[in-house]
Amino acid sequence: MAGESEMHRKSSTHIRLLAALAAVALVAGCGRNGLVTGATGGSTGSSSAEVDVTVTVSGQPDSGALVQLVNSSQSPVGEEKTDDTGVAVFQNVTPGSGYTAIATDGGNSGEASGILVTAGKTLASIQLVTGGGPAGLVTGSVVNASTQAPLAGVKISAGGQSATSDSSGQFQLPDVPAGSEVVNAQLNGYNSFSETVIVKSGTSNAISLQLQPQATGPKAGHTLITTSTGVTELDPWSDVVAHYSASEPFSAVFEPNGDVLVADGGGNEVSLFGTTGTQVTSYTGRSWWQMGIGGISDPHGASLTPNNTVLVADTGHDQVVELNGSNQKIWSYSSGLSAPQWAERLPSGDTLIADTGNNRIIEVNPSGSIVWALGGGTNIVNHPDMAQRLSNGDTLVCDSGNNRVMEINPQDMLVWMVGAGSQMGNIQLNNPSSARRLATGNTLIADTGNNRVIEVDQSGNIVWQAQAQQPVFADRF
Repeated sequence: MAGESEMHRKSSTHIRLLAALAAVALVAGCGRNGLVTGATGGSTGSSSAEVDVTVTVSGQPDSGALVQLVNSSQSPVGEEKTDDTGVAVFQNVTPGSGYTAIATDGGNSGEASGILVTAGKTLASIQLVTGGGPAGLVTGSVVNASTQAPLAGVKISAGGQSATSDSSGQFQLPDVPAGSEVVNAQLNGYNSFSETVIVKSGTSNAISLQLQPQATGPKAGHTLITTSTGVTELDPWSDVVAHYSASEPFSAVFEPNGDVLVADGGGNEVSLFGTTGTQVTSYTGRSWWQMGIGGISDPHGASLTPNNTVLVADTGHDQVVELNGSNQKIWSYSSGLSAPQWAERLPSGDTLIADTGNNRIIEVNPSGSIVWALGGGTNIVNHPDMAQRLSNGDTLVCDSGNNRVMEINPQDMLVWMVGAGSQMGNIQLNNPSSARRLATGNTLIADTGNNRVIEVDQSGNIVWQAQAQQPVFADRF
């Protein structure tokens, strides 16, 4: 319906005002990790506190050092950089015992542990040591993302350490500096992969890596960019090689065989285009015996399930429906949804939904029960347009109203973020509409308000970009 379409296009002054207010409140109140609501040490009170960490090197204040604060459970509370006086300030910290501050700057690192946070202001200090400081053991396994078979001979590196996976895909990296580290994995024939991990001092830190075989064929490396006027396909050199027509498309994704699935909100249908660009199937559910009188309305997202059915964010009807090849509805969920923009089927059989109008992401099981949720009054998420469940169990969220993209682990802890409130890469996003984690570990973002699509690596650097007029979705084969 028209009102919901306008909301998604983000032209509403009301939505922009809400986004600005939410972003300001988040940055001022919670630093980088504003989503964590239960990150506490041993509690000594319910009021919030401020923690000031002073970092020095060779007896002098160290400006620009990265400081991470973790609680007694070693869960991240926040991340800040030191100012010109060498001080990093963490606000709205829950009073408690057992906090640890970890500081890194280039090859220097240091740690202050056993911090007791009390109401008011708590002070801590760290003296950086060149090439020293706290470290931890990173262990894990690496498998083929398609077959789940162990991969041997994968080169793993992080924090200046490297190792090679054995015949069972296992590896160990000793003495990795504590704090936020990027783990890199490389093997011939597979896409290189990067993942950010929080290394805890003096402990074993386990991770699981999945490498995607390199794409082959004529579509390898191609990018789909969706705007209000159509869908454009670019080759790896950013040249236009195809265009897919639709009345008002909201998303377009590649299928494994190179076909393209388009959610056409203006045409009230989902179209499947073959590799030659010809429409081969239209999903509408318009006959009464298929879905009900009228069919789907203003669909904003569509994805193929492992069973080759199509999952549709039926935005105009405030529901998510699953259609088979005969255009028949075989599953739906609508309980309390408001203008959902995206849905995808998980390997478990659950469905991940961006319940945009309710400012939340939910996971529902086949019987319709909510088994996980982010937002909706529990955490700060504003007009999330998309969510993607990653192979490591984390969830990538396009938090459009807060002008950021973030990765949340199953414990609702923030582990990676770019955009407003992030100290990573200094990327300024403006109402992003989609975010997809690529097989390389990079993230492809439709940065709608900035009229561009960007690819960002794990360190927050832009490694590729293409200009487009208010892109609402992007995907890579």
